[in-house]
Amino acid sequence: MLSVALSILCRSADFQPVSAKMSGLYVGLEVRTSDGKDHLFLVDSGSDDSYVSSSAVAETERKKDRTTVHIDVGPTQVAAIAFVAPPDKIPASIGGLQTEGVLGLNLLQRLQLEIDYDSEEVQARCGSALPGAGPGYVPYLMDRDTARLFAVTTELRGKSYRLCVDTGATALVLDSAKVSLDGLQPLPPSKIHTFGGTAESQRYLIDSMKLGERETPWMVAYAQRWTESDPDDGAIGTAQFGGSKVILDFPGSCLYVSKSDAIGDAASRILGLPVKIDAGNLSFRENLKGIFRSSSGAKIVALRSFKAESILSALKARGAEARKTLVDAFTAMRAPGLVTTERDGQRQLLPVQVDD
Repeated sequence: MLSVALSILCRSADFQPVSAKMSGLYVGLEVRTSDGKDHLFLVDSGSDDSYVSSSAVAETERKKDRTTVHIDVGPTQVAAIAFVAPPDKIPASIGGLQTEGVLGLNLLQRLQLEIDYDSEEVQARCGSALPGAGPGYVPYLMDRDTARLFAVTTELRGKSYRLCVDTGATALVLDSAKVSLDGLQPLPPSKIHTFGGTAESQRYLIDSMKLGERETPWMVAYAQRWTESDPDDGAIGTAQFGGSKVILDFPGSCLYVSKSDAIGDAASRILGLPVKIDAGNLSFRENLKGIFRSSSGAKIVALRSFKAESILSALKARGAEARKTLVDAFTAMRAPGLVTTERDGQRQLLPVQVDD
């Protein structure tokens, strides 16, 4: 009864701004719960269900196992069932976002979401599948796996795999029980933050892999063992496809990624910075927010002891020498240090440490 009523209400011809907060690659939306207030929920297409902290629902519903939550898309109210969880089961902070719930596919599947990672803005549309996103976007077809999550196909070293498209993830994560990582270039290990806690993860540099029909150079992959029941071979955060803007058309089972330079995207993944290739030079992307606002559009001259030209040359090359340069640059950017930028003939030093 509820799902039928919701599908009738879900009509919005144009994209509408929605109340959102972003921290790095994490996206949160303001969700109205039964206490009559708005609470920040992590947007997580890697979860089939939605969850809400018991501290964010009406007192009369705190002992129930589920409640109704909703968001407003223009004049349209889109609602879904959320399971009520104890506060200690919902991480209080994810990537700097203070969250009180998780917005899963039981609501997201009725929406189109447009996420602009540079301007940190989110828009939504509620309706039938999009006819396309225009010539400025690259489409990636998604299908539903046996767990009802959306997945894309990828090819690595001649073998085909399926990756869950996960807005709640900020990286490419491969199931080490299903994907052979032998022979890949190791990178310094890191930690993966999940709802179950924090786990140590080995990282690898992949020279090239295919996402959909597009060859994608220099990917960084985290290794993690999935549960035996998981149908996919890994997961991929939407920002890892490249481009500063994505449109997730869940009703149309398609992901649209704004067109960008593949080498510039690779530079962003290796350096952990929002960069692009501009007139043959490495520079920060335009219209950035947060700590990079003042550096928007500035040319990058050097990163730590590496000249920008040497990193660009390695990104365009293949082989052991290029791989070593990129591993060294990747490692250096994860320690405290400076980035040298240039604008109108004036140089500035920007202290940056990438924490991923």
